[in-house]
Amino acid sequence: MAKKLLVFDFDGVLVTGTNEGYIRCYIKAMRDSGAIDETQKDYARQKIIENWGSDYRTEIRSVVKDPILFEKTRKLYLSFLQTDLFLSTVKKAPHTDSALDFISKNGFVPTILSGSPKDHILRVMDYVNISPAQFMEIKSGCDYPKEHQKPSPVMLLDQMKKFKVTLKDTTYIGDAKQDILLAKAAMVTSVTVLTGIIDRKSAEKHKTDFIINDLNEIGDVLKCI
Repeated sequence: MAKKLLVFDFDGVLVTGTNEGYIRCYIKAMRDSGAIDETQKDYARQKIIENWGSDYRTEIRSVVKDPILFEKTRKLYLSFLQTDLFLSTVKKAPHTDSALDFISKNGFVPTILSGSPKDHILRVMDYVNISPAQFMEIKSGCDYPKEHQKPSPVMLLDQMKKFKVTLKDTTYIGDAKQDILLAKAAMVTSVTVLTGIIDRKSAEKHKTDFIINDLNEIGDVLKCI
């Protein structure tokens, strides 16, 4: 039997509440640094969501162009991620444990590919009691230059090469437009879960291969692939 690679986005897929937590931290960091004022909050939120799934620096730069204010915002943002401003929103996504158990028992190779810093991913996993040992690799977009981050397929193709799997034996599971575009660029199966940033209408618009409400339905999808 061919090896089957399952590549998970992290936020909005394996954990929920993080997306709103990130936005809170972005907005507060931008306001406290003086990069935006109260009247620009909605604009900043819109620009961040448009770039969702990219490295956090790219998401900040979508709003904060001045290099000095960018650096102030960046440092504040990273500090806020370690406070209740972020963690108070975070929960393990519904059915994460049962989905990972199914994946393990059926011989799939699970990895994580996220735009968040790896140390932050590990901290959140510990907070919600998800063991990193359940994944063969945890890769951050922060390790790549901007042109190779989502929706570029480079990061995903690197994982496919590492684990020696083919296009037809690779599935990417995400919660955002960038995730769908990444999967299509890599020419692999895309699964969109509705526990994150995207809604069903947008997922259909971007022609994802499968849409699931939460990870409880992942087993049924994997049986079809």
